[in-house]
Amino acid sequence: MTQATLSRDIHELQLIKAAGADGGSFYAVPLDGAVLRPQLEQLMATLLVSLDTVGNLLVVRTPAGSANALGSAIDRQNWQEVVGTIAGDDTILVVARTEEASRSVAERLSSLAGIAG
Repeated sequence: MTQATLSRDIHELQLIKAAGADGGSFYAVPLDGAVLRPQLEQLMATLLVSLDTVGNLLVVRTPAGSANALGSAIDRQNWQEVVGTIAGDDTILVVARTEEASRSVAERLSSLAGIAG
């Protein structure tokens, strides 16, 4: 089974990634069929390790296994400045429309995380 097939199956089954007591993570079926989607503010406060801008790109670092959840939350904001995100295990690449937009998104994310700009 390829990673693409596995990712597609997880999406189709609407599984969610949950944190285990040992610090690891696992996929689970949401309760009552509801997909749990934490708000960006909640995630930023707990998952942001660092962020850096380079031109129109923003690199966001998270703890291991957390980038996908945070990247998805950023995507759900539908901010006009953001073209899209690419999430790995602990890093998110946010592609902004312009260099100015990248700085604006970085300031907004820092503010949501409670980091003074």
